Amino acid sequence: MHLGHGSTDADTADSTHRKDYRQVAFPALIIFPVSDIASATHLYTQVLGSAPYFESPYYVGFNTGAGEIGLDPNAKRGGALPYWDVDDLDATIASLVSAGATVIEEPHDVGGGLTIALLADASGNSIGFRQAAK
Repeated sequence: MHLGHGSTDADTADSTHRKDYRQVAFPALIIFPVSDIASATHLYTQVLGSAPYFESPYYVGFNTGAGEIGLDPNAKRGGALPYWDVDDLDATIASLVSAGATVIEEPHDVGGGLTIALLADASGNSIGFRQAAK
């Protein structure tokens, strides 16, 4: 499984060397759980220097040069949640479960042709994946 866009020299590097962090794909989306979406929207508008591209009572989204920042008043508290875009969600889940991940939320449609799933690593950290409709 490869998260990112195309192969890099780091993908084929000797496994004893650390992968260059600049070659790893940045998450396509990072969700911040918020308790007050209006005040969080105001704050992140200032932090990011731009207005949200999508704003509703249940989600506010900001486009950045590297991906999307989302504010979710219904998300579980405990920190930011990264989501990676993948081409084949089912294959990604199978690969990660065989590597030790646990499925927290099975794949489900969240609207607009987008399907998401939530997994956890062995330490309990949540990691999200999303797939656009084909």
